[in-house]
Amino acid sequence: MLIDERVLIAGAGPVGLVAAANLVQAGVPVTVFEAGADLSEESRASTFHPPTLDMLDRLGASAPLIAQGLIAPQFQYRSKRHGVLAQFDFGEIADVTGHPYRVQCEQFKLTRILHQQLSAKAEFELQFNARVKEVTQHGAGVEIAIERNGRTDRRSGRWLIGADGARSDVRRAVGIRLHLAGTISGREHAVRFPQRHSRSCRGELCRRSRALAFPATDTRSLPGDVSDRPA
Repeated sequence: MLIDERVLIAGAGPVGLVAAANLVQAGVPVTVFEAGADLSEESRASTFHPPTLDMLDRLGASAPLIAQGLIAPQFQYRSKRHGVLAQFDFGEIADVTGHPYRVQCEQFKLTRILHQQLSAKAEFELQFNARVKEVTQHGAGVEIAIERNGRTDRRSGRWLIGADGARSDVRRAVGIRLHLAGTISGREHAVRFPQRHSRSCRGELCRRSRALAFPATDTRSLPGDVSDRPA
């Protein structure tokens, strides 16, 4: 099969479209295959951190995202019993980021922003109702099988990016297992701040160890007991 001089991407979620935007910006043609009939409206997360906003800014996507979201210049860790445990002020890292705040905004809004920007680019192609099911690697590229409306098509490209979620068909096809570092059901759940910016962390736990550490012996207590929220 003749190899198409493109990068193929499985999944038109935030990861897939951000990857596509970076490649198109570099002049690399891409084709994105999305299993759904449209961009997903699910929101698995709704917080964008300063490094992510800096990266999106280089793609021209941070300003429209910020316009649709809520800016949180601080965030707190709280518990029902003790209230505020610690507070982090993003103003303290304004010297290392152009966005010293978090933005609360649904992920599906980002995918629509990116799609609108990419649609006018000749290097960008997006196909819906196209699930990548099989992957075969060759010396010069990759061949994929696409399940589409009850039939199977095949495409080739130089590279394939698997951005098709936790139950990734791409990862399964090439034998890659998903390894999670640690578990939320362990005895301790910790969030550590960089030492040079520990001055921006306010609270008893920060003063003791420059880290936030919460016992979590029962995962059922996590959602209601300890929360991370904008200040």
